[in-house]
Amino acid sequence: MSDEDYEILSKVVNEGGPDSLVGQEFTTRDEIRLIPDILQSGDNYFFPVFTSAEEMGEYGEHFSKVQKHFLEAVNLARNNERDIAGIVINAFTDPFTVPKEMFDIIAGMESVLEGKAIMSEKYSKEDIRNIAEDLVEELRECEDGTVISTWELAKQAGYDDLDLEDLFALHDALFRTARRNKIKLDMSAHDGMVEGLPFNLQFVVRNKKAQIRCPKCGSPNTARYLYGYPVFNERMQKKIDTGKLVLGGCCIHTQMINGQYVNLMPARYCNECHKDFGTPPVLVTPKKNTAEFYRDIVRSIKFSIEAYRGGETEETITRNEDGASVKAFQFPDVLNTPEDIEITEQKWFKIVDKLYGKLYLHEWKKEYTPTDIFEDGEYWNLTVKLTNGRVRRYNGSNAYPPYWNELKKIFREFANNK
Repeated sequence: MSDEDYEILSKVVNEGGPDSLVGQEFTTRDEIRLIPDILQSGDNYFFPVFTSAEEMGEYGEHFSKVQKHFLEAVNLARNNERDIAGIVINAFTDPFTVPKEMFDIIAGMESVLEGKAIMSEKYSKEDIRNIAEDLVEELRECEDGTVISTWELAKQAGYDDLDLEDLFALHDALFRTARRNKIKLDMSAHDGMVEGLPFNLQFVVRNKKAQIRCPKCGSPNTARYLYGYPVFNERMQKKIDTGKLVLGGCCIHTQMINGQYVNLMPARYCNECHKDFGTPPVLVTPKKNTAEFYRDIVRSIKFSIEAYRGGETEETITRNEDGASVKAFQFPDVLNTPEDIEITEQKWFKIVDKLYGKLYLHEWKKEYTPTDIFEDGEYWNLTVKLTNGRVRRYNGSNAYPPYWNELKKIFREFANNK
């Protein structure tokens, strides 16, 4: 901002205070030049770029944000007055550095993109997230130790029309989505090396912890159903032969819910107990020909554990207009019972979606009993109240569902809020 414009703006602020500028337009007489912030690590300077505003975190609250194509960011970094060592992508989450030695190579890609819009018109942010979810299923089904890159994985799955900006965004979304699904993508082989763009660098897939367990028997040896008429290739046949994929046919059972048809078919098959699971979290009432999403009809969730000579704990989460309230009780240590708290609507739906979408609660048995005889031990109960007075109860005595630890983890955070 020029001295003249700064003087005019200062006068306005001094006369009416900063609040007087809210909602007002201010036109400068001269051009304003935005100066990029530069990060420093030791003696090196780095030009920061981010794949989304969310990746900036608190850092982004202190600066104006400008959306530009990555090629433009490269030019800004090359022409910066400082001696830039490289561009750092998502510096505060999963940082990846593009060294300055790569700038000329990246700039050469501009001719490849000639004639394309600078911002991708084909894929939105939501599209990129959906593609990442799709590719994570590919990562889950490949052999542990597979070596592949984001670009190779995308082409293999049929996404071969991504432009440079899409690939940067997809690489970031893929790593975040993989991490949420307990898949580790190891790129440590490239540490300290100047090799290329992140989406072209191969990583090692570690997916043993990501295998989806059957909610009926607990086995991680499960397969994904594929419906319709697939185009067979060698990769698909290998997945079928190794028990990672099962063909489900072309007949799809659907139900109209909230004005749209919902696929009610199971998503997975257990190779151990030979049972289907992974049906959508929907309550179907055949006699009334109705179907409802559980997230729309759950009103309260109560979880209690009673141990022989070890006391009792009970936590109840009840839906309300603003979100939900959480009440806890423990005996005999009543004085240390956690305080009642309120949670947001977003938190409430996160809990319900995890119970039904990740833990497959609607496919659990109603009662779990031990195979051996116990004189004493632990009794637990989970009660879910739905709309119209409907109730679903699950309980066990010294016997537990396969997702028992995940269930306890949901409620554990509310037991420590005192």
